[in-house]
Amino acid sequence: TIMADLNVWKPGEYYDTALFMESYVHMTPQVLLNIKEHVQNIVIKDFVYPESFDLAEWHMHVRTPDMFEHELDAAGFKIEHVQIELNSVKNSTTYWYNQLIKLNVDQLPEHLKLLYKLCIDFKSEQMNSIDFASYTVYATKK
Repeated sequence: TIMADLNVWKPGEYYDTALFMESYVHMTPQVLLNIKEHVQNIVIKDFVYPESFDLAEWHMHVRTPDMFEHELDAAGFKIEHVQIELNSVKNSTTYWYNQLIKLNVDQLPEHLKLLYKLCIDFKSEQMNSIDFASYTVYATKK
């Protein structure tokens, strides 16, 4: 197991596939440049929105579908397949909200308090979760 900041880590070995499951949103495009010589395929499943924005408290960089395409292309990868699922953020935040309300919210660690607040924001539609989508992309080295 390797535990490292992928924004700065460079692999020392070759890997068939790099898999990012709802994690690329927390990284910069530098990670793709760092791994491009060491991986043949990339699969990313993350959230997209019509306009990019940052959620600083979560270290999140929410991208548009075009940004994904540009970042992968700039790192030397060709998109082979894309799948978009609507309402995935609403389903995810509903799940987490239902889990967190079982606990004493005042005694939650700070990161779970932030997650609780994010769920409340989505439930109150301060953030338009309808425009969020789950974006899964499969790309291969050019």
